[in-house]
Amino acid sequence: LCRLSAKSDHDAGSDVLTQSLMGLFNSGGDAIVFTNRDGQITAANEAFLGLTDASGIAKTKGRSLADFLHRGSIDMRVLLDNAARAGKMNMYATRVVGEFGSQRHVEMSATYLTDELHPAYAFVMRDVSRAEAVRITDPPAKNDTDTKSVRELVGGVFAVVLFNRAE
Repeated sequence: LCRLSAKSDHDAGSDVLTQSLMGLFNSGGDAIVFTNRDGQITAANEAFLGLTDASGIAKTKGRSLADFLHRGSIDMRVLLDNAARAGKMNMYATRVVGEFGSQRHVEMSATYLTDELHPAYAFVMRDVSRAEAVRITDPPAKNDTDTKSVRELVGGVFAVVLFNRAE
């Protein structure tokens, strides 16, 4: 007797990974966009649609990702060229422009997917506009005399420790 199975244990692990990645794509908080090698959007998640105020994937699919970037083709060229050359690019700061002109600060990463038949790029964008607002509204640093006294105190304690070790 012989039993043939369509899936190996390796395939079962791949199915779990595939399901997990699909869950991340569909429910993740960060915007995820896939483009072809020319930068035209082939897939985007709900987070991207929310970030760009797009009414649906049909309105974005086929458009250039550059249409949604503040510096347009300049941002796109930097991302595509660096990802193609190095395989990925991390922490690229720019702004995303929504359908109605709103702008949000984002940090992006780009990955070149080297599929022989269908090379593509994957982009992950994190909205950092809230973090920017927090940084801007942080209270100003204490005056310099407070900082100087702390430095003197720490330096004095360090000197005492060194002096005690020498004895």
